This record gives sequence, structure tokens and C-alpha cells, in this order.
Amino acid sequence: MRNELPRGFLDEAKIKDIKRLLYEGQLTQGEIAEQFNVQQPTISRIYRGREWFDVEWPNGTKGGIDEIRRTQLIGDKNRRGPAVRDSRQPLSDVAKEAVERIDEVEDARLDDADNDLRNAIDNPKN
Repeated sequence: MRNELPRGFLDEAKIKDIKRLLYEGQLTQGEIAEQFNVQQPTISRIYRGREWFDVEWPNGTKGGIDEIRRTQLIGDKNRRGPAVRDSRQPLSDVAKEAVERIDEVEDARLDDADNDLRNAIDNPKN
């Protein structure tokens, strides 16, 4: 489902830059969000293909970041260890599943908020 809400300050050129930065994996989603003056959940939705899915990634795919690159990025972050992860240990499989579930819940919550906003726009109260 394509997000039809206004896309604010982002245009296709900026989305290509965001996807390049995500693909390179050198910055966190929060750092990228700050750089583009948007919220981190916006970057997450781009990463997962929930928004701007029609703009290509550096490898030519569309949608969310491809699973192979996502797995590589997770592995890279775990190998870099404390410097990147604030001295925390690499995530266990159980912790990774918990983080993925939290992301799913957050996506659902954001979808609900998007729907509420669409309804408010479509049916304004006078």
C-alpha cells in the first residue's frame, strides 16, 4: 500500500541519497534522519519499503532493502561491537527477534496514526 500522505521535504533525489546512506550502513537511521530533518521512523519506513518503495536502491532493487544486504549490515554492526553499539554485547537471536517484533508493532502504530490523519483530512470537523 502506497503512503499517500504529503512527503514533506523529501523528494526523489533525497530519497536516493537516504537509500545510498542506508545501503552503505555507516550511519544510524537516527543520524540519517537528523541529516535530512525528518523523524527516525520515516527512515525506518523507507528502509523497510513502506514509503518510497518505487525509488531504487543502489543495487537496482525496489521496495525495502534486500534481505541479503540487510543481513550483511546486521553482521557488520555486530562485528564492529562496542564502538558502534554503546558497549552492548551483540544481539542474540532471541533479542533480534524481539527487535524485529518491536519494529513490526511500531510500523502498525504508525500505520494507525497515518490512517487517523487521512481520516481527519478526509472528514474535517467544522
